Amino acid sequence: MVGDQCLSHKGLASPKPYDERLLVLQWPPSVSNTQMSNYKFTVHGLWFNMGSHPVCCTLSNAGITLQISGFLWKDMVKHWPNLICPNYPEIFWLREYATHGSCVTGFQDQGKYFGTALAILKGIGEVRKMLLSSGRLLERGKLYNVTEFEHVTIGGKQFFPSLRCVWIRGSHLLREIVFCTDMKNNQIRCTNSVQTCDRNRLFIFP
Repeated sequence: MVGDQCLSHKGLASPKPYDERLLVLQWPPSVSNTQMSNYKFTVHGLWFNMGSHPVCCTLSNAGITLQISGFLWKDMVKHWPNLICPNYPEIFWLREYATHGSCVTGFQDQGKYFGTALAILKGIGEVRKMLLSSGRLLERGKLYNVTEFEHVTIGGKQFFPSLRCVWIRGSHLLREIVFCTDMKNNQIRCTNSVQTCDRNRLFIFP
């Protein structure tokens, strides 16, 4: 998928440490033409960095079986859909786990990997209702600047997201918002490598 920080990096096979967790949320209208009754940010994946460098795994999703069920499965369907191929969410989940979780210390268990991502999402709250540092709300069709997101407030809590944009038909669109936490689950500013929106250009929240 476009924007995955592990696409151009050599993966790691053995358990590796990390010092930063990245919950990557994607905005459906910027990813696909999938129609939804109520658009919301959905999970792209839980990624990891070590010393500002991505921790990438070599395990192929072709050789593993999805091992989640029950309430976790229902939450995954709700919050972690496959926007490219809606009828095959398992393919998306396995790829994210194989690429970003299977080699990370403490996250080789699928339930821990997926459950942690959803727990972080729940702790953040309703992303669409964020109040920007500029005092504006996030509204569809409006133009924004990266500096307005230096810190945002969601449900009375402060966060320091990074933004990832994409060019579609000549328009600079917000595609993903990334929330980063440290080893103690504290919200932190993401490393600069996470940010892809041009600070010198306005972008649209479609």
